[in-house]
Amino acid sequence: MKRILAWICCSSILLSVFMVKMPAYADSVDVLGLALDTYGYERSEIKNDPMILEALIATEARMVFPWFKRWWSAPLDVPKHAKQLSNAVASLWNRADGLFQQFLMGASRTGNTVMAIPSIKLEPWPIAKDEPLLDGIKHVYARMGYDFSEYNAEAVRKQIGDTPKEIQIALADFLYSSANAVKYRDRALRNYPREKWEEAFRLAQSLSGEGMPLKDTDALVWDLGQNFDYKDLYYGAIPLMFSIFKIEDVILKEKIATSGYDFELDTPLGKLAFQGSTKSNDYFGDDYLLIVDCGGNDIYTGAAAATSSFYRPVSVVLDFTGNDQYIASKRDACAQGAGIFGYGILIDYEGHDTYTAAYHAQAAATWGVGLLWDKAGDDTFKSRIFSQGAAQYGIANLVNIGGNDHYYSFYMSQGYGYTMGYGLLLDTEGNDRYIAEPFELLTPGVLGHNDNVNYSLSQGCGFGRRGDLYDGHSMGGGIGILADLAGNDHYTAGIYAQASGYWFAVGILYDREGDDKYESYFFTQSGTAHMGITVLLDEAGNDFYNARQAISIGGAHDISISWHIDIGGNDHYQCWYEEEVKDPDTGEMKKQKTSGGILIGSSTANGMGFAVNIGGDDIYEVLDIKDRGQDSMGYANYVVDPKAWTIRNVLPAVGIFIDIGGNDTYFRDICKNNTSWQQESKRNHCRNAIGIGIDIEEGYLPEITW
Repeated sequence: MKRILAWICCSSILLSVFMVKMPAYADSVDVLGLALDTYGYERSEIKNDPMILEALIATEARMVFPWFKRWWSAPLDVPKHAKQLSNAVASLWNRADGLFQQFLMGASRTGNTVMAIPSIKLEPWPIAKDEPLLDGIKHVYARMGYDFSEYNAEAVRKQIGDTPKEIQIALADFLYSSANAVKYRDRALRNYPREKWEEAFRLAQSLSGEGMPLKDTDALVWDLGQNFDYKDLYYGAIPLMFSIFKIEDVILKEKIATSGYDFELDTPLGKLAFQGSTKSNDYFGDDYLLIVDCGGNDIYTGAAAATSSFYRPVSVVLDFTGNDQYIASKRDACAQGAGIFGYGILIDYEGHDTYTAAYHAQAAATWGVGLLWDKAGDDTFKSRIFSQGAAQYGIANLVNIGGNDHYYSFYMSQGYGYTMGYGLLLDTEGNDRYIAEPFELLTPGVLGHNDNVNYSLSQGCGFGRRGDLYDGHSMGGGIGILADLAGNDHYTAGIYAQASGYWFAVGILYDREGDDKYESYFFTQSGTAHMGITVLLDEAGNDFYNARQAISIGGAHDISISWHIDIGGNDHYQCWYEEEVKDPDTGEMKKQKTSGGILIGSSTANGMGFAVNIGGDDIYEVLDIKDRGQDSMGYANYVVDPKAWTIRNVLPAVGIFIDIGGNDTYFRDICKNNTSWQQESKRNHCRNAIGIGIDIEEGYLPEITW
């Protein structure tokens, strides 16, 4: 890394800078085609050889997503792939079966599509009609290998009383589905030694906590990661979701009276609680298989809607009204919609709610499924590590509907996907605040990344396991998505965030509308490293981008692909920060502006970085100082020795900057309105470097014309 940073600094000396005055063109002009043609290039040169990726995967990664090669081989198609995925995420949440549809999207993206049409294939359980809930209880006892006596049956009858049959049938359906989920969770583990299951669960809990013993988990992630049957795990989740829909229908659609029907029933998988009254209740989450609470301002502590032990792999909370508090401490390994070797589902239907946790919470999954849906209200989410839509070897969805919401975490959160993981945070509207704490140090940067700022791995971040620096066991990364559909939003983070990717991973940040503010440091705002692919797409509004350091805003490093796309609005890009330096004359400390370079549509080490802004009067505040900002705005740094054979000699380095429309303000002398320019590194310059910037009044890009 230090050597690469040195290359970046050296590359500020350009072989050549060409500037061409661009005439005004009609909307029908293909701007990228024009820019490439102006300097003698063609679109066909912007590609990656799929055979090279095959070789890299064979030597450097297992468990790479099946579609990754298609994205990586055609860099110019990446925006359309990301837009298609973002559109699907944005359209599925408001369907009646939205919980299932968003989950199915995650399963398909990990290469594990199961039961795509459940209405045809999902068969009803054989629930007894005379005493349905009692039948469901008996089924769970029998499935788990426990005896259930007539004395137990009488106790259940007494508690249930005259609870309406519609409620009983829906709860019985859930119990059958839970027993089925346990069956398929166990099937998913069948290729891993049974005597190691409990130890594996304990180690999996430690994967997402502070001070985690990573060396103790090396064998686990390598062996279990490849031998786990993800299809079986996900197949077990589907009846569980549809049983939740049946409970919803009884309470919300059929409006069956619930008041006065309050009971708790013991099962081998935990308690089943039904609270039909509107009083406020306290629950200790570790104890429960299912909580259905119909009203009141409730407090949930511990592992609510989370798999607290290996033998309780299903935990669901459905809270229908009230301003509720969900509280978990550092003693709780998981909480609030978290699945470790199982299924944790939390749905809160209305109210202004507060979620507080430490680790593996607020929609998190490790060899599991973790879902949190908050359907109304101004909500607050606070956590530390691996939370708010974070997944590894599983699927995690945090979907928040409506309200002005606040998200706070430190690390691996807010749309994070590790190996075989699909992590999503979707917020549908409101003026929201996303913070991945940069300054209160917990995971400070190393290797020149800025040790005064935290690694974030958040806000649309995909990450993989780079083993060549350690034990050689490399694993491809997952996919992390943060999607915000409306409102004036504020994003704050440190390093690796706001659409960032690392090691065969994908990170996406999609903001559909609003005047938004993005603040971060290194590898951010579609900044990518080491075979990652990232897209930041902001489709409307007057936006502010503050990326203080290197390889950001469409910055790509080491065979990666980055797209930063802003459509509409008067936008401001500020790419510098202040550092203290000693005055050589007086010896006094003073502040000066500095920047790391590889910014706004630039690349190094065979990366491909694209920055596109369409419409508006924009400001590009980038330093124009040697070694502090000149490798930006359409710059390609090609640093390979042409005399030595390496795959890097056949992979291009691409940096493309495009601004269409508006009266724009540039802080670099080479950048002007209605002009194009070319920038390429001096070292070992050859045909494989494409560094181009263009400002034009009118035109379009086929790559982002949806």
